[in-house]
Amino acid sequence: MSAPGESAPPAAVRHRRLSSVAAPVRGLAKKLLGGKAAVEASVMLDWPAIVGTEIAERCQPRKLARGRGANAGAATLHLTVDAPFALEIQYSAAQIVERVNRYLGYPAVARLALHQGELLREEKPRLPQIPPLAAPTRQQLDQDISGIADDGLRQALDRLGQAVLAKPGPDRR
Repeated sequence: MSAPGESAPPAAVRHRRLSSVAAPVRGLAKKLLGGKAAVEASVMLDWPAIVGTEIAERCQPRKLARGRGANAGAATLHLTVDAPFALEIQYSAAQIVERVNRYLGYPAVARLALHQGELLREEKPRLPQIPPLAAPTRQQLDQDISGIADDGLRQALDRLGQAVLAKPGPDRR
């Protein structure tokens, strides 16, 4: 019991009935997807897997516009295209529509609308430069990894060893 001047902690609210999960999930999905349908979001997220990396480097999906009225079943996929490749993408339009529809599992897209513009490119994170190791430390690392036969593994361990040994610390060679 709480004292007369203190407020009691809020009691847990219990519902005696089942409630639908759809309403709160719909609200969350709308916030996360920015009002875009799940189909549109999946096409945008999986674009390189759908059309291949060569086409994905030259164009990006902008939006999926559903038809209205007599064209209610047909959707138009709007693409932003690098200007030098617009004609090539236009010639590949039927193939792109086919790939998108195959990915979705039904004929959702009827045509493409191309918009020339600058593509949003993700910048690859730059790896920090590793300072060169002191000669004795470098020789010890080379000796430690010399017994590894696989070149790829030996190079990866060499880079890892350089990164670890280059960091200042009390237990470094």
